Amino acid sequence: MKVNAEFIIELRHQKFWSQEELAIAAGLNLRTIPVITDIYDYPIKDNSFMYSLFFPE
Repeated sequence: MKVNAEFIIELRHQKFWSQEELAIAAGLNLRTIPVITDIYDYPIKDNSFMYSLFFPE
């Protein structure tokens, strides 16, 4: 699955999360977040923690 970078940015803003807070919540390095948001369509796995942050069941 690919997620549009603008979608990730919008959801991050809706949650009022900084890039650092998103990185911590997703278990990613802070440097990874700008890479994700700079790639227009970022692939994420359906079973990843990043996916569960934005698509809770």
